Amino acid sequence: MKTTRWKVHELTVEAHYLSNADSDRLVSCQSVTWIEGKYKDDRAADGHVMRSIIKAPSLIVDGIDTQALTFEPQHLYFTDAITGEKGDFSIRLMNVLPGNKAEFLVKD
Repeated sequence: MKTTRWKVHELTVEAHYLSNADSDRLVSCQSVTWIEGKYKDDRAADGHVMRSIIKAPSLIVDGIDTQALTFEPQHLYFTDAITGEKGDFSIRLMNVLPGNKAEFLVKD
């Protein structure tokens, strides 16, 4: 399983609403790790390849104040503190994990 890790001191999570003002929050953290999804390819009777998602790609945010996640964020972005690489993901909160960690599903 392929992963990528970024050293991040803070990130922004956003939620967009139709009838209310958008909500965004700057949250401190230590790192963000991207975990590649798992897929299974099957071949249909007509020869087309069908891909099934076994586990969707996700982001693990380490060192995050999980109490700050009082809304359902839909977008997450950050800048790596070492390389300056920018991360920009459409997400959905999946799990709040022990040890100040949160797992976000990455949407395509």
